Amino acid sequence: MSPLIHTTTLAQRWPLSNYMPTKTPRDLAGRRIISIRLPTYTRICVWDFERAGLEQNVRVEGQVIFNASHHIIAATLNGLDVAFLPEDEFAPHIESTELV
Repeated sequence: MSPLIHTTTLAQRWPLSNYMPTKTPRDLAGRRIISIRLPTYTRICVWDFERAGLEQNVRVEGQVIFNASHHIIAATLNGLDVAFLPEDEFAPHIESTELV
């Protein structure tokens, strides 16, 4: 069994000011989503959320689909909007406050 991987949903600060705050997964509708399709998986990855022990799996319909996380990070840094990846991949950009 693999260890638990913590994922996060992030975007640049400035596109967020154009939208209502995202408080629940349903609030992602209408956003410019970046999706990922892993090379070993034929479908678009589902976004898994958990709060207070309640889990929710969300199928997002992204405007772009990448199969590598470095492309997703670059697109997010260039303002494409919301991305979902393991926290450790975004860590340097969270620490520098480029992404929130």
